[in-house]
Amino acid sequence: MILETERLQLRQMNQADYPDLCEILQDEEVMYAYDRKFEDADVQAWLDRQNARYQEYGFGLWDLGMAVIKEFVKPYQIGDMHLYLYAVEK
Repeated sequence: MILETERLQLRQMNQADYPDLCEILQDEEVMYAYDRKFEDADVQAWLDRQNARYQEYGFGLWDLGMAVIKEFVKPYQIGDMHLYLYAVEK
């Protein structure tokens, strides 16, 4: 867990998130800004890249979710957030 408040959780994504990521990244409406929705292998590669970033940089794309509430068995994902590395010329 990166950060947790009474209402929100910020955490690294992991393999257990794969089914939920498939639901999001394979939805044509959600992926309208991309050239296509993802296939299963694309989702896995995307998740693998996030995990590689956690290992290499100590951060990556983090899951932002609502903490467990009565209506849900698990935290409810409401988005994601991340830091970017940019090359800056002097």
